[in-house]
Amino acid sequence: MRALATKFGAQLTFRHGESTGSIDLTEQHQAEPAPALAPVTPVEAARAIVDMNRAYWRMVMQMSGWGRAA
Repeated sequence: MRALATKFGAQLTFRHGESTGSIDLTEQHQAEPAPALAPVTPVEAARAIVDMNRAYWRMVMQMSGWGRAA
């Protein structure tokens, strides 16, 4: 638990056999803006969806045993 609290920057205090952690939320780090993504055409999006669907069903069929010799 100490490692987890330290990971998130908590200040731990120990009193009467119990520990208390506090995290200062006033510090806000400025994140870099996300890079602009290239536009995707509808055909590319449809192809990606079809490929994902095909991979999903292939996995399901393999897990269920379809296509194996008896």
